[in-house]
Amino acid sequence: MITGDVGTVGTRELLFVGGAHGRCGTTLLKRLLCSHPAVTQVVPGESRLWEAIAELRPSLAAECPFYAPVRSARLMDEFRRRIRDGFGDTSRVNAALDCFGSAIGATAIRGSQAPPRLHAPAIGRERLDAALQQLCSALLDAPEAAPEVTHICEKTPSNAQFAELVLTVCPDARLIVMTRDPFDVALSHTQRPWGPRDPIDAAAYTRHYFRRWERIKARLNPVRFLEVDHAQLVREPQATLYAVLGFAGLTLHEPLLALASALIREPISRRHTLDDQTRHAMDAILESAS
Repeated sequence: MITGDVGTVGTRELLFVGGAHGRCGTTLLKRLLCSHPAVTQVVPGESRLWEAIAELRPSLAAECPFYAPVRSARLMDEFRRRIRDGFGDTSRVNAALDCFGSAIGATAIRGSQAPPRLHAPAIGRERLDAALQQLCSALLDAPEAAPEVTHICEKTPSNAQFAELVLTVCPDARLIVMTRDPFDVALSHTQRPWGPRDPIDAAAYTRHYFRRWERIKARLNPVRFLEVDHAQLVREPQATLYAVLGFAGLTLHEPLLALASALIREPISRRHTLDDQTRHAMDAILESAS
């Protein structure tokens, strides 16, 4: 049985960390937050929980014009796989998924040449969101955490892109969104296995995410989210972290500030490695990023 308000796990608060785009400093912030004795994590990496929910939720709502039983079975298979990928294929995770299936009235259907698959009916948005609330509470629970732990932290950069969904399903949760100079973000993507390799293509790619975040931010309740600029964190780590801890409802923790001093460094800009034409082209594209 899951108890507590939505946005809490039992008496523990939910903290979601996201970024306007990848490479904005979300990993650093999560590491700092989880060094606080009142904060723990459920998964060490990125669960991508809201990506999975965002894919499933519109297709099961009663008003979905494209609902079909076979399609819902495929979506449920994919959803269950993604949740297991994010949280682990454990008995606790599978039990949470089974409870979610029961809550939405899912039933097993047989195919002519395939094992039974879980079919989810089209249901009302209120009932669906209640089931998703229950699932989030179960997945983000930390029953073995120490008694002094009052907050659960989950970090996935895309949490910012799904901020409205996060705060609809978990309205009492808090969301912290990291931002950074879009130029530096674009260049960082050219050095990674994902994202465009060409700097100008990377600038256009980055602009899309920053523009989307600006639109989302304008619609959010300012009480439930905090935007943290990476440059400000580097320039004024103590003042910035005071603001983060206060927003999260956490007390000051001196070892956290000491860790920040050890970890936070002025990033090395690669702007000078580009030729003038490329720099000007990227600047022109990213000028309208916000």
